[in-house]
Amino acid sequence: MNEKIIELLPEDKLLQCMHCGFCIPHCPTYKNYKIETASPRGRLALMRAVAKNELSFTKNFSKYMRLCLLCRACEDNCPAGVSFGLLMEITRAEIEKKKKKSILKSFILNIILTDQNKLEKIIALLRIYQKSGLQKIIRKTGILKIIPPLEKLERLLIPLPVSSLKKNIKEIEKSGSNTRFKVGFFLGCVMNTMFADTSRKTITILKEIGCEVYIPKNVKCCGAPHGVEGYRETQKKLARFNIDLFLKKELDFIITDCAGCGTALKEYKHLLEDDPEYSEKARIFSSKIKDISEFLWNEAKLRNTKKNINAKVTYHDACHLIHTQKISKEPRELLKIISGLEYIELEDADMCCGSAGSYCITHPDDSIKYLKWKIENINNTGADFVAIGNPGCLIQIMYGIRKENLKIKAVHTVDLLATALNLE
Repeated sequence: MNEKIIELLPEDKLLQCMHCGFCIPHCPTYKNYKIETASPRGRLALMRAVAKNELSFTKNFSKYMRLCLLCRACEDNCPAGVSFGLLMEITRAEIEKKKKKSILKSFILNIILTDQNKLEKIIALLRIYQKSGLQKIIRKTGILKIIPPLEKLERLLIPLPVSSLKKNIKEIEKSGSNTRFKVGFFLGCVMNTMFADTSRKTITILKEIGCEVYIPKNVKCCGAPHGVEGYRETQKKLARFNIDLFLKKELDFIITDCAGCGTALKEYKHLLEDDPEYSEKARIFSSKIKDISEFLWNEAKLRNTKKNINAKVTYHDACHLIHTQKISKEPRELLKIISGLEYIELEDADMCCGSAGSYCITHPDDSIKYLKWKIENINNTGADFVAIGNPGCLIQIMYGIRKENLKIKAVHTVDLLATALNLE
């Protein structure tokens, strides 16, 4: 095991850490546990020790690697520029190779999340579960508590749309006005199935500002869940497929309204940098990726809206936007141009909400603690809306709002923009 880690963990990147500790105050798990091994600096020390055969590869080592939310707030505050996320994903990939395989996890990541059609069928069954009234009956009985992981997952379930977005759009959606940009739209798994209306609004906004939009219906998962869970080979296969799918078209940009997807797509250039056939393709592909807020503010120069929204709004920074894509100003500026909408800054807006992919299921108690901190800060703003740019955060914060019975509404930034542009 140790030889593998020496081979795969880039020694120069491991040695970048100067042990300064600037990362520690920004790490949610350190704030929670107050121990060095729950900090980025501590985890890097463990990685180095295992790589040098100074420490055995143990369940305890795996525990602290898994405890990390991979929010990457540490990277924003590291003067040495340590690529912590990359090192963590490589380490987790090694953990997955050597430990006993989880049949359920492998099924979800290698079968369900590699084919959106399969995911859509599962969501269709959940839709029936909700609409038939079975959900209310099941929740009243408390029977799900017999299977804790399932109960944790079910409580996060939001009201599902009538159908997925892919069934209701054309592969090429044309603008009614002069075409300013030819863009691709990366329709993410969760956005397509659980937030179909929001992604429909994204496409409508793009058309309104003069975009011809290419939306390939056979798109694959971006690979973000696979990278976080250590399934890097599957992640690479998905990346190659998506690169070929989009690069066959002449596109100015490729837009996404999912922060997690955006990060994964922008990092294809790193994921495939050693692939002789795809390294250059990946670089070109990643250079075209734009989050919807980034595109609307920087490229499309959206500066005016049409309709007043007389309310107060605050904004939660999704980790995959602020810490990995360095996008923070753009969504805030877009909210501020909406007439009548009063913007209120959120305390610790960039602190992770505790969703972190499957973290809310694998570490439910910790996840709820981080969510509680977030919900308290949101409630303290007195806002009517909290705007968010990532579906995972939306699901988690919606659950927190329901749990605390608050009146504030969690929405995607696009939802408010569509209303303000009178496009609903």
